[in-house]
Amino acid sequence: MNPLLQVRISAGYPGKPLALRNFEIEVDPGQIVGLVGESGSGKSTVALAILRLLEYRGGTLDGEILFRGRNLLA
Repeated sequence: MNPLLQVRISAGYPGKPLALRNFEIEVDPGQIVGLVGESGSGKSTVALAILRLLEYRGGTLDGEILFRGRNLLA
């Protein structure tokens, strides 16, 4: 079974250290995933990156986000 979503990214904000470094996750069809972590651990940055909204918050993104095999960042 091919993953529904594959994320391999690093992300940050200008003038600050990287918020995410080498973050990876795969989600299979029908699988439910939750992001859990301390305040400031990058949960919102991951969500904004996947939804392609990170740039609207001034963020930078490197890597790939594949949804059904299609690179959303291309």
